[in-house]
Amino acid sequence: MEVFRWKQKLSRFLVKLHLRLFKKTTEFPFDEERVGSRKIRTFSKDSSQDDMVWHRDREHRLVVPLNDTDWLYQQDNELPVPLKKGRLQFIPRNVYHRLLVGKKNLVVEIREIE
Repeated sequence: MEVFRWKQKLSRFLVKLHLRLFKKTTEFPFDEERVGSRKIRTFSKDSSQDDMVWHRDREHRLVVPLNDTDWLYQQDNELPVPLKKGRLQFIPRNVYHRLLVGKKNLVVEIREIE
C-alpha cells in the first residue's frame, strides 16, 4: 500500500513539473517577429493581467512602443509609467518588471544590449 501512494505522489509531481516546464515556457502573452537583431512583439488588448507576470531579463533592453497605447510599465518598487509611442524605455538586466494591460493592442520594438 505504501508503494502505491508513493507512486501516486510521484506521478502527480511529474505531471505538474511537465506542465510548468513545457506549457508555461512555450506560451507567451505576445506574438513575436524577428527583424535583424530587433524583436517586434505584439501584446493583445485581450490578454489577461494574470499573464503579465513579474520577471527579469538576462540582458539590458531598450523598448520602444510603436503605437499609441494606454499600457503601463512597472519596475520593482516603482509606480507604473505609461508607455508612449516612440518614447524609449530602458529595462536593466536582472530587475523585476511587468506590463499592465491596456485597452488597445501594444506593439513594441525590443533591442537587447549585452
